[in-house]
Amino acid sequence: MTPRAAELLREPDALLTRTHLRELGLERRAVDAVFRTLPVIVLPGYSRPLIRAADYRRLLDDSTYDGSRVRLPGSTPLNPHLSRPAHTPAEGER
Repeated sequence: MTPRAAELLREPDALLTRTHLRELGLERRAVDAVFRTLPVIVLPGYSRPLIRAADYRRLLDDSTYDGSRVRLPGSTPLNPHLSRPAHTPAEGER
């Protein structure tokens, strides 16, 4: 059985596909924006790009405006880099 997107978001090392983001309610343009913003994982021999669930959660946090900062029209805090570093491979992962 394939895990549902909401379940994968709870896993720190989970990988998400475009389909998972659609399952979470994002429309195609939003999914495209997420994949343009975050580091994308492309595995040899596998045609579907992936993103890390932790990076996606961080993107949501960084994109949430709660009145504690100003959002300028047309601006994004995310491009070209996240405000916090994306996943850095551990020594054994390289």
